[in-house]
Amino acid sequence: MGESSGSRFAAVLSYLGGWFSGLLLLFFGFENKYVRFHALQSLLFFGFLNIADFFMFVFGGFGLRIWSHVPYAHGFFALGIFLAFLLINVVAFVGWLLCIAMAASGKYYKIPIFGHFAARLSGVEPSPVPTVK
Repeated sequence: MGESSGSRFAAVLSYLGGWFSGLLLLFFGFENKYVRFHALQSLLFFGFLNIADFFMFVFGGFGLRIWSHVPYAHGFFALGIFLAFLLINVVAFVGWLLCIAMAASGKYYKIPIFGHFAARLSGVEPSPVPTVK
């Protein structure tokens, strides 16, 4: 199920700016299901990761204040927050590269969890959309 080069280019653009470019391409226009699917997937995936980063920052600051009076707990808590933040951002970067490559290939695919919702919301769900494993 190959897509035109214009559709593939627009799908790649939906990932380049994370959730913001997905939102722009979703609102400004493309009636193409391929582009709409990738724009929704970008919006959901990167939006979730940005929200997770925000909560790590906010709750990490509160947690550091709570644990500051316990010897060594402050350092372990800070290390745990840093490692979780690092993991989230590594997942975001690898997902970003994977999404761009798959959108450029012209084939539908679903990243785990978010791709399912994007397929349903974009109206592509009745046709078989493979999941990347």
